[in-house]
Amino acid sequence: MHTDAKRRSHLISTCDTGDPGAHPAQDPGPSEDEMRERLAEYGRMRASRDPLVTGAKEAGLTEVEIAQLTGHSRNTVRGILKRNEAD
Repeated sequence: MHTDAKRRSHLISTCDTGDPGAHPAQDPGPSEDEMRERLAEYGRMRASRDPLVTGAKEAGLTEVEIAQLTGHSRNTVRGILKRNEAD
């Protein structure tokens, strides 16, 4: 029983609205325009990814090293290398 009272007290003190049943306001997050810009930026970054990965392979890095350094999976690295091998 003591822990339930503590838990309720903590929940009430985190709301700070004066109304113990109220929930804190949620952040509305980024606007549509902000998300469009973020996605466009991601697209620009992704366009530069493939030459960087193929250049790293040509410089002697292994697929595993490239994957670890970029944060991509080995399968993603392998797919990039295969697509650019055909070019």
